[in-house]
Amino acid sequence: MRIPFVAYATLLCATMALSCGPGGKQSQSTEDLIQQLRNSSPELRVYAARKLAERGAAAEPAIPALLETLGDTHEVRIQLRPDGDSGTVIEIFTTPEDEALLTLVAIGSPVVAPVAAAAANSDTFFSAIAAKAGATDPAGWRRMLVTDVLAKVGAPATQALAEILRGRDAYHEYVRQAAAEALATSGDPTVVDALIGVLGEKGSDLPGSAAIALGELGDPAAIEPLFELMLSRDVGDDGRPIVGGWTRERVYEALEKLTGKSWSDFNHDAAEWHDWWQNHQQERS
Repeated sequence: MRIPFVAYATLLCATMALSCGPGGKQSQSTEDLIQQLRNSSPELRVYAARKLAERGAAAEPAIPALLETLGDTHEVRIQLRPDGDSGTVIEIFTTPEDEALLTLVAIGSPVVAPVAAAAANSDTFFSAIAAKAGATDPAGWRRMLVTDVLAKVGAPATQALAEILRGRDAYHEYVRQAAAEALATSGDPTVVDALIGVLGEKGSDLPGSAAIALGELGDPAAIEPLFELMLSRDVGDDGRPIVGGWTRERVYEALEKLTGKSWSDFNHDAAEWHDWWQNHQQERS
């Protein structure tokens, strides 16, 4: 739940000549707040983002301007009353970027399509964001949109996350990895096939992230594909195993959750564990 403003909003109304109603409560249009997101004052940009968040889905027209705020890390100190008008005033530090991310989540399902599009490799938007922030690689912001927006929007974003996961050519590996991690808490069985589909990607940590999600989702359809990955002995051109140690550990953990057995139960012999599972399935059938 968002913490409400106190005198900070009134101060801005008085000093920035904003349009306010009785008692200092803002009565600005969404368009006014969108313009303030682009103001030169970081304090005003923070204020505008917070007020837009209060409007929820009605702030949908502000999505492009909120995305433009990413990379804006000017620190702003604001005063809040966590317990309402009679509570103790506290001060926190925030940034326009932080507030924009929170506002995108507050808007909810209308952000899913534009945020997923902005996270794609083909979108040139983040080149400008990276330049503004003095960075060279925009992949971090694209990942941020997945972890800090789509993952927190919840169920309305689940299928978009699955499409990001499938989009090997359209999305950076880090972005797809973030999508896999977000799907771990979705509770949606329809994404299992998308997660299984990336287990075979070689030379990447993405299969490990997918394994974590499959272990959390608990669908037994993932067991055989996970065993196949665990038993893989493929090596790359450099002679090193394609399935790295981190990924293999995540696969072990997922299989422990899905089979109810541990690698150590089979003297750390993955093939023996697999044989047990196949025999167990035959006995059950």
